[in-house]
Amino acid sequence: MSRDAEQIDPITRHAALAVHGVFGRSRTVRDPRLQPGRRAPVLRGRRTRGHARPRGDYRIEALKADGGFRIDNAAVRDACELLGIGLPVDVRFSGRVGPTNGSHAFDGERHRIMLKSYLTPEQATRTLWHELTHAMQAERAGSVLAWGAFSRAQRSYSYSNRPIELEARRMADVMGDLPLCVGRD
Repeated sequence: MSRDAEQIDPITRHAALAVHGVFGRSRTVRDPRLQPGRRAPVLRGRRTRGHARPRGDYRIEALKADGGFRIDNAAVRDACELLGIGLPVDVRFSGRVGPTNGSHAFDGERHRIMLKSYLTPEQATRTLWHELTHAMQAERAGSVLAWGAFSRAQRSYSYSNRPIELEARRMADVMGDLPLCVGRD
């Protein structure tokens, strides 16, 4: 086992090993790092206790990635002003590997944007412009209820053809040259 895998917590390690077939379908294996006498959970079939089976250890994958960036707060403030975003924007990071590079949520009082922490500065900049466009669209809708209804109506289109996604991708293409994220020092 690699050094990286030994530095993660036992439950995550167990899930990663189970996904890679180290554990049998119905047997349990004692992990010395768990409390004495306590058995590790068993993953059976496609689902475990109502939760989807983990697809691997996302923390190790994120640590292996070549990315890493920090946000240029002054540039983000300027971008918000340019896009007419008046409400606060909170940006958080996630190391979880998945199909998207970011997400936007709007609760009526603030915008919450999530970016993957392992992106390169260029990828993070494009993703942040994309998500800031969704923030602009939400404020343009006027209220949380209007934004929710508008977003639900968009689901009749495939993801790649939704008008809000097309607008966000165009904005990222046009504005992606203006950096909102820079490499780590």
